[in-house]
Amino acid sequence: MSIAALRESAEPQPEDALPAPAQAWEDRHSFEMLRLWLSPHGQYASVANMGEGDPARWGVLISNVIDAIAQGAEAQTGACADTTRAQILDAFDAYRLHEGRIRSLETAN
Repeated sequence: MSIAALRESAEPQPEDALPAPAQAWEDRHSFEMLRLWLSPHGQYASVANMGEGDPARWGVLISNVIDAIAQGAEAQTGACADTTRAQILDAFDAYRLHEGRIRSLETAN
């Protein structure tokens, strides 16, 4: 969903919905790619249609998300961004290698 469409959307947003980044509001060409929700009952995602483009673009997007998480953890808790990034990638690899048999996000803390 583009920022312009989001501004005009009548879709109600949950109270705890994260706001779009300020830079997205300032860039009229920006659009939403991924929305992710977690609950004790599962994980729910909405993913934008990328058309017939190169699927590797998702790898770049996911890498940028991991960087944002690591930098956010460093800013919020003082955790080393490089360590956080490595832990995320280790969990990613473990999940893929073991067909998803890894502790759930709810119990990983």
